[in-house]
Amino acid sequence: MLPLMIDCAHKKVVIIGGGSVAARKATYFSGADVIMYSETFHPDVPAYVTCVSCTITPDRDTIQRIIEGAFLVIAATSDSALNTSIVDITRDEKILCNCADGEPGDVILPAQIQRGEIVIAVSSGGTSPALSQFLRIHLEEMFPELEQIAAFLAVLKLELKQSISEQKTRSSILHKALRDPVLLEQICGVAKTDIALRSLASRYIEEYNRHTT
Repeated sequence: MLPLMIDCAHKKVVIIGGGSVAARKATYFSGADVIMYSETFHPDVPAYVTCVSCTITPDRDTIQRIIEGAFLVIAATSDSALNTSIVDITRDEKILCNCADGEPGDVILPAQIQRGEIVIAVSSGGTSPALSQFLRIHLEEMFPELEQIAAFLAVLKLELKQSISEQKTRSSILHKALRDPVLLEQICGVAKTDIALRSLASRYIEEYNRHTT
């Protein structure tokens, strides 16, 4: 498996199945055009999902009609044999597929942490979802202010461009900042505004300059 970050905005995502697993997988695709096919639908299915009530069978013509034009198909019925049939058909149609239970598809939906523009994905290759979830929770506990740290580094990067011309030096300062426990504590304690972050970044650069001149 090759890890990729893919923008699914406005792409057609077809979910076959309407249970709790299908509902959970639908939450990955809030910006996509998500269509879910099932006889019944779990109450946790997100509001942005278009639900189509129908009976799903392994009939090839029916599945082909359902998945036509899809960027990604999620096989999430409670019948592993049916899911495997869906995987086989998507392969024939050259459509990406994630399979909840049955023969593995060619896409895995990892456990993920998203804080603003920062996304961390953890996968066990489908062998141990519990381990992926454990690692995700552990990482969240380790970096509770990840979004704030990322916002500060973006500001610091801009401030450095204005004051230091050499890219290698700017990169060195950014890496040094991430290893500075005092600075990280200050970042987490400062107000979450651009003005406060710029002020902290300016002070950090001034202190760096004092120690290097």
